[in-house]
Amino acid sequence: MSNVICFDRVAEAKSILKAGISDTSIRARSELRTAAWYLINKTTYTTKQIESRLRNASENYFRGMPEDYIKSSISDIISSVKKESGTEVSDDIQPITIYKEELDKIAELNHDDTERLAFVFLCVVKMIPYEQIYECNSQLYQLAWQYKYDTETKSVVGRQGNRRVGGNEPTKRVNRLCKAGIVRYFTRINMPYQQVKDRPTASATFSVPILQTEGDVAFVIDKPSKESLVLYYDRYKGYGGIVTCERCGRPVLRTGRRHKYCSDCADIINHHPEKRDL
Repeated sequence: MSNVICFDRVAEAKSILKAGISDTSIRARSELRTAAWYLINKTTYTTKQIESRLRNASENYFRGMPEDYIKSSISDIISSVKKESGTEVSDDIQPITIYKEELDKIAELNHDDTERLAFVFLCVVKMIPYEQIYECNSQLYQLAWQYKYDTETKSVVGRQGNRRVGGNEPTKRVNRLCKAGIVRYFTRINMPYQQVKDRPTASATFSVPILQTEGDVAFVIDKPSKESLVLYYDRYKGYGGIVTCERCGRPVLRTGRRHKYCSDCADIINHHPEKRDL
């Protein structure tokens, strides 16, 4: 079980292997499993090479721990990933179907930022089981609020950059979603922090009661990505500053007058053999 929203498991694994695992990481085991999955299923490394790569990536996390413990931990992770490899589902995210009834419920919020957050909750539930995502996951807020908007012209004007999500804003927005019946939380502990001797770990998971499995289809997100996810909702709402990729149909932030493709399609087109010949 992971508390990370993963759009591209291969890219995430490469990032983990390159950057390493922090000594304070609260999801080190999950990161190690992702890295092991990539090394086992997507490379031709031997078992010794895989063990070496995982050991290097987790050097900071395991620092100061007994050698026997480090070796057995890495071996257990490799063994468990190998057992699951035969039955594990594809690492490609399946298409998401969004229904008009779901969007009508979200539109009743009548607040752009809150609507975008509700839409992200809805998409994440459709991407992977909600039990895998925890309520404190800042990725949810970053996905919803990653762009800047001009409210007067109703257009997307740029990226927020590395916006830090904190303070009361996320709590207020989520409370609004709960009152509207869009999101429902399940927690193991329902007491004020002062009444708990040891602060509990993030254990609240959510569901989205407005989730539909049939009805009038508003649109289909063929291949969800971090950059385009919330732009699907903005495009549906009629916001400007968005380009629809001519190759895959994905909404993209407009960065120029001749902008026609998303980054993935542009890379494929620019490296096409016919273009190289030209």
